[in-house]
Amino acid sequence: MEIIKYNFENNLKEEFISMNKSWINKLFKIEDEDIKVFSSIDDDIKKGANIYFAKDNGIILSCIMTTPIDNDVCEIVKFAAKEGYQNKGAGSFVFSFALEEIKKKYKRIIIATNTKCYEAIHLYKKFGFKEFKTNNNYGFNRVDICFELIIN
Repeated sequence: MEIIKYNFENNLKEEFISMNKSWINKLFKIEDEDIKVFSSIDDDIKKGANIYFAKDNGIILSCIMTTPIDNDVCEIVKFAAKEGYQNKGAGSFVFSFALEEIKKKYKRIIIATNTKCYEAIHLYKKFGFKEFKTNNNYGFNRVDICFELIIN
């Protein structure tokens, strides 16, 4: 398995959008904030966001997008696995890689999600994330739980 970083030239933006829309539509509905994220990918990348993909045997299996909030905080904004390829280890692989990249620059990582995303929440907890209380839903109606990882 390998990691590929989105770089404007590798035509992976549509793959990223498709994977994320697939899981969102399965459990929820696409919200205005999703559309905003999908339509501003290149601008966000220019401002410091990153998208990483896990690829195996020529197939993109999973993806993750990280976005800086300020000088000390980074948010994991989108995280998805390709339909039919879940539970192959690609999500853990790309998640772990993204965490190591974030830890080089930031002191805190946040994730806003929904309690229906139990497999993802299990992964977050496995990597040391703890639930934190906030009234901020980060622009999403579906957000009902938030996690953070404090980097020492």
